[in-house]
Amino acid sequence: MRFCQLNIAKRKNAWDNLCQDISKSSKSTIFMITEPYLISKTGKVPKLPQGYLSYGENFSRGIIIAHKSLELWFTPEFTSLDCTTCKLVI
Repeated sequence: MRFCQLNIAKRKNAWDNLCQDISKSSKSTIFMITEPYLISKTGKVPKLPQGYLSYGENFSRGIIIAHKSLELWFTPEFTSLDCTTCKLVI
């Protein structure tokens, strides 16, 4: 299990670089992203590499990205626009 925390500073080129890194990384890596690049109309993240999911509220300032093979459960009761939480089932 590996954790990676990055601040993308809402930049598209940083997001594109992150997607390249995600596609090269181990499927057991969980990415914790602050200030993600979001689609302005929907507040959602752009397309991720195949097999990866994002967790967080629309227009969130913090998201979690992980491969779908990891059992992450989004926990909305502990999530806000500033903080995203998930439960990892081991």
